[in-house]
Amino acid sequence: MQNTFEAAANVGVATGPALVVGGGVITAQQNASTVKVNKGSAVIGGTVNGGATNPNQNNQSIVVSQAPGGTVTFDSGVSGVGAADYAELKADSAAFRAMASTGGAVVIPSPVGQDGLAAFTLTGANFDANGNAVFDIDGESLFENTKVQQISLYLNGHSLAKGESVVFNVSGVNFDFARSYNFTDGFVGSVANIIWNFYEATSINLNNSNFRGAMLAPDAILTNINTIDGSVFVKELGTRYGNGMRAEIHTPLYLGYVPPPSAVPEPSSLAMAGLAALGAAAWRLRRRSV
Repeated sequence: MQNTFEAAANVGVATGPALVVGGGVITAQQNASTVKVNKGSAVIGGTVNGGATNPNQNNQSIVVSQAPGGTVTFDSGVSGVGAADYAELKADSAAFRAMASTGGAVVIPSPVGQDGLAAFTLTGANFDANGNAVFDIDGESLFENTKVQQISLYLNGHSLAKGESVVFNVSGVNFDFARSYNFTDGFVGSVANIIWNFYEATSINLNNSNFRGAMLAPDAILTNINTIDGSVFVKELGTRYGNGMRAEIHTPLYLGYVPPPSAVPEPSSLAMAGLAALGAAAWRLRRRSV
């Protein structure tokens, strides 16, 4: 991890740990307050920069809680959180993948044509009985297409309630985003109800592109140097500069559809997780009541 990582929203009231690290915390800089927990407390299952204590060489804390009464504790009992989350998120991804396309209109520019708009259009008829719309997307044709300038979602006046989603099931194993995309329309106003399910991806490099909507990629290493607006559920975080994050992951947290308990291990907590990285250092940022 590089620069400053801030966990949990600055608003609302957090109860219990807002940040749980199943492994260790490794920072590229030794400055104090590299990890700030804005609400609630932090629990670390491993070490901080290889040490058994939190302070840096200047005897200042690397991981701090900004909340009144907030604490940072070490507890090896949380070291298994990554494995537990992985099983759950794999099942969630499979359940989303099994959802049938609801038939919205898709327009993606030809990779040998003119620069243009990638558009996903929905009407009321394109939502299922649970209030969800589902697209099946060839990830390479969209994200590795140098002719795509803008990615838009048109809902035509349809409003998404809590527990309803627009689901993008994205095929493809390795992604290297071709350019910086501009996400517009529904990707702005309904971002908390959008989830991109990269169900078979092992690597996703956003390069300099931003991203909107929750990203579910339980087997992928995510490389990111720009902003993500939405929850992130990936195997591991990394950057071209080394292991860690050199970017920002913003709210909103995912508020959309969660597969029913029959489809995933109990208890399902996808809708509560704001950030999950399931590698050796497993980050879990749970959604708190606001």
